[in-house]
Amino acid sequence: MEDTLSLTQKRVLVSLVEGAGTTQRFGRWKRGTVDALQRKGLLVIKKVTDGDEDIYPVWCIDLTDAGRRMRQLLGGTQ
Repeated sequence: MEDTLSLTQKRVLVSLVEGAGTTQRFGRWKRGTVDALQRKGLLVIKKVTDGDEDIYPVWCIDLTDAGRRMRQLLGGTQ
């Protein structure tokens, strides 16, 4: 995980099926929203290995007040 993430950001890890674009907590986002969140630094995607062979993406989402406001502006969910 990137060292620039806050403790709050690091706590919220949502594992996804590759390419699904959905999370249990945040619903479905359009590709443009995901790209915009990444550009703003509010969403970080990292590959995580579980054992020797299982690899899956993990999304770390900014849950601070600033992150929530930015997601609302970009059309994401709260």
